[in-house]
Amino acid sequence: ADSQVTVFRCPGAGCGAAVVLGAGEARRRWSCSCGAPPACTGCGASPYHYHARCEEVQPLRARWLAWLQGGREAYKGLERRAVREATAQQKALREADFQRLAVETGFSIQAMARHSELANDEEWKAANCRLCPRCRSAVEKTNGCNTIVCGQNAHGGNRQPGCGHRFNWKDAKPYRA
Repeated sequence: ADSQVTVFRCPGAGCGAAVVLGAGEARRRWSCSCGAPPACTGCGASPYHYHARCEEVQPLRARWLAWLQGGREAYKGLERRAVREATAQQKALREADFQRLAVETGFSIQAMARHSELANDEEWKAANCRLCPRCRSAVEKTNGCNTIVCGQNAHGGNRQPGCGHRFNWKDAKPYRA
């Protein structure tokens, strides 16, 4: 019977601690009392890799670094594109449903056009407006700083319906259609 042992030394700087591994013993996570990060007794990798074999660690790290350097942005771009396409598809389905309903109920072309105009207005407000924290009116930021007064444009003048509450644009909740 072959009774070879392996000595695994702590990767900590200046630490001489070690653990003795028996022949054929499976790799394991080993933590030294010196405070060095836990390491794999099979390949010495730190941090310990629970869900990967030793020979998979470096290729996985390389893929992770590639993801961080550019793959994440590509993924987010695909995700944003999918959201845009789904939104466009939902809009087209709503419009088709509305047109079908208009035909079934006898709505006029003018009523359909007005409905479409109002739906477009709501989409624009959802993209460009926030809600006043006090009165919940839709407020548009036309220019200037982030301090908004409900019912007034930047620095007074051009009064609109609103409560006059002063708030920060960034803190206001977005308008939802």
